[in-house]
Amino acid sequence: MDTFMYCCAPCKPRYRRLVDAIYPSSLTEGLINSNMQKLTFYAISRPEKLDRIGEYIVLRLSRDLYHQRYNQVKISIEAMDQLLQSCHDLSSLNKFIEHFLKMLQKLLETNHFQMEKLATDSFVNFANIEENTPAYHREYDFFISKFASMCYANNSETSKDARYAGLRGLRGVMWKLTTDPLQTSIWGRQYMDKIIPSILFNLQEEDSEESREKRNNHFSVIDQPYAMDGVAENPKALADQFLRELMAKAPFGLVSVLDPVLKHCDLHTKWEPPPIFAVYTFRAIMYSVKDPSFVIQALITHLENMSNSNASVRIGIAMVLSSIVSIAGTSIGPSLIG
Repeated sequence: MDTFMYCCAPCKPRYRRLVDAIYPSSLTEGLINSNMQKLTFYAISRPEKLDRIGEYIVLRLSRDLYHQRYNQVKISIEAMDQLLQSCHDLSSLNKFIEHFLKMLQKLLETNHFQMEKLATDSFVNFANIEENTPAYHREYDFFISKFASMCYANNSETSKDARYAGLRGLRGVMWKLTTDPLQTSIWGRQYMDKIIPSILFNLQEEDSEESREKRNNHFSVIDQPYAMDGVAENPKALADQFLRELMAKAPFGLVSVLDPVLKHCDLHTKWEPPPIFAVYTFRAIMYSVKDPSFVIQALITHLENMSNSNASVRIGIAMVLSSIVSIAGTSIGPSLIG
């Protein structure tokens, strides 16, 4: 138990008194903005206190989570978000971010969807902040695993919202790790094997017959790197957008981004003619990757490795190849077609 938690107000350090002041006396009211401004000014003028401020807010949040005082929890999240935005240039930010991520982990571990959504929104905001200090040892394994698991939610009224939040969280991880070369690489197989199946699971959401026929016959909507502008409104649209962004950022010839796609099509019988989903997916990939010929080669190799499979599977892979080979254009060389 924190030794200062129940001290009388005059005994508390100033940073704690400032933190306490942002919480209203009523459990139904919101953050006290005037006091939040005072706390922010104090944190900026005394950057060495930012670490302790973050630690204390997370301590309060943990206590409020335990007692299910969710309005107070929201205030803590809002305060941490504002401090992160205002103090992102400070040299002491790294330690504060450790507390920030600890807070998000606590929220995600509740398995309470509203708390998970708040954590996801907060993480996405964090992913868009450019840090000025390197973070060599920061790990995102927990967040990748948790967000990926949310992408498969299917047993409640909030399952669609949970899958959408999971995709947003994974997309936030991608943006965070691909914009900072000093962060952990997201392209490792251990991460791609979680992220890409999560995308494809939501991309394969069942369509109406009319929609499936349209997808089979008209590819104009996917003959571009991004299928849509603005914010995707449902898990399927977000999965489509996310897949294209991920492939566009992938390094040249990276096997770990294609292997999970091939494996998904194998396990979920997506090669069976007509291979509508596989065609859709690989055309999206072809218009996004830096090296389309690499995708062609990977499919040819996969077809060769499936020599003992059913003829329908091999036919389906060949159909996918025939539908995407023209996209590579002059990138196709003799080594691929010989």
